[in-house]
Amino acid sequence: MINDLWYKNAIVYCLSVGTYLDTNADGVGDFQGLLRRLDYLQGLGVTAIWLLPFQRSPGRDDGYDISDYYAVDPRYGSLGDYGITTMWQKPGISIGSTIFSPT
Repeated sequence: MINDLWYKNAIVYCLSVGTYLDTNADGVGDFQGLLRRLDYLQGLGVTAIWLLPFQRSPGRDDGYDISDYYAVDPRYGSLGDYGITTMWQKPGISIGSTIFSPT
């Protein structure tokens, strides 16, 4: 039961990948930048990272108007970059996102 309530004591950092660290000098943050700074965020005491939408979008609603729920916006990297970031294994921090698909 205690594990089901992890969020009550969590320090959640809501992060926009596109405004975080840019590693390829194109002016847009990317998953490689996030991966590079995970140790820093953990050092701040962050225990969970909530990612804002990072899927392909026509950009009419700040990225919330997702056009492809199965693809990462290429400005942020690839699906592989996202996978590496979310599979990052370090005790004490988790990464997640929630996308609500229209039905």
